[in-house]
Amino acid sequence: ASAPRAQKLALLIERLPALVATRALDDSVVLQLSSLCLSLTFNAPSMPLQSAATHTVAAIFSEHAGHREVVLNDLIEAKLQAVDPPLRDPRRSFTLSDGSRVTQFTALALVMLQQSAALPSDSEIALPTVAV
Repeated sequence: ASAPRAQKLALLIERLPALVATRALDDSVVLQLSSLCLSLTFNAPSMPLQSAATHTVAAIFSEHAGHREVVLNDLIEAKLQAVDPPLRDPRRSFTLSDGSRVTQFTALALVMLQQSAALPSDSEIALPTVAV
């Protein structure tokens, strides 16, 4: 009975990044979604649900820069409260494009780091001058 519920919840959570991207949600709703999805990232009973929750947290972090500090603090708190699974449990890891695996925490932390990095604009890049 819990597997069909987890599948339905995963389908719902999968759609949240698009809703988050609209920026139509109040701050309190965004933070509640973040908290819920962080909890699911570490404690959900199925990999599709964990993955959907991870993508939603990443979308919140990306779209709502003003909440990044809270989301990062909540990420660390969720990790500390999570039940430690057996090492190398594939249900608790994220597969990278090269086939290697990292923990959900590592994957989410890396995504957040990438999204918060600011690349210099073209005007900030000093082009070398060529003496003629």
